[in-house]
Amino acid sequence: MSQLKEGDKIAVPSAPTNEGRCFKILESAGLLEVDPAAGCIPELKDITANPLNLEFVEVEAANTASLLPDVAAAFVNGAHAVDNGLKLEDAVYTEQAKPGSDKPYINIVACRTADLDNPVYQKVLAAYQSQETAQAIRDIYQGTYIPAF
Repeated sequence: MSQLKEGDKIAVPSAPTNEGRCFKILESAGLLEVDPAAGCIPELKDITANPLNLEFVEVEAANTASLLPDVAAAFVNGAHAVDNGLKLEDAVYTEQAKPGSDKPYINIVACRTADLDNPVYQKVLAAYQSQETAQAIRDIYQGTYIPAF
């Protein structure tokens, strides 16, 4: 991200969760500051410092990759990256996530407390958290998603 210059345009997904995630990533890279009161999904209005005066182009997540010729950078979600032929090594910066972390963006399998011992749910959970599923995630998403279980 050190390649960014004053006034550069960055394509970000327009959905609140994904856009907020982008702003948090830019904050972790030291390029922005966002209001801590916004939590894990800050909006454009929650940016409190933008030293490079970066301009954000809000678009549908599926379109961020197609804007790469027209912007300095784009936040491209994993599945959209794969769909557009992008590989992890094409990234100039990647979100730092580790299996077992408490990142709010890791998908979870959830059920009602009353169903915790439901044998069908237990089978689904075991299948999802298997080594076979982990390998499929690695193979299909080529590093753009990681098994976090």
